[in-house]
Amino acid sequence: MGVNVELRRQGAAPRRGRVPTTTVDIVIDAHDVFVALLNKYYKSGQNPTLDRIDPYASTTLHGADIRKLIKELSVITHSAVSDAEKHQLTRITALAEKCSAQGQDHQLHFVGD
Repeated sequence: MGVNVELRRQGAAPRRGRVPTTTVDIVIDAHDVFVALLNKYYKSGQNPTLDRIDPYASTTLHGADIRKLIKELSVITHSAVSDAEKHQLTRITALAEKCSAQGQDHQLHFVGD
């Protein structure tokens, strides 16, 4: 299983417990394309935001991290080899741009195995 990317909206903070989130949109990594790209560029020194994404856990990005992520995705999209890689990166970039446009109550969750 790959790393799915979920756009989530935070709800109002309750008096106790966790802040509820609602999944607004999702990009499924059914064929492990995104996780393969993460492994390919891991610790290259050029993608510090992507390096934070753990393929075996959940990682949340928001705010300024989303803008950095969009720049990093743009760079690796230009070096993508296959159509599947380009398609997956384009979908994730669109989700990140949607997140950035929505404001601080939206976050990207990268959900690994």
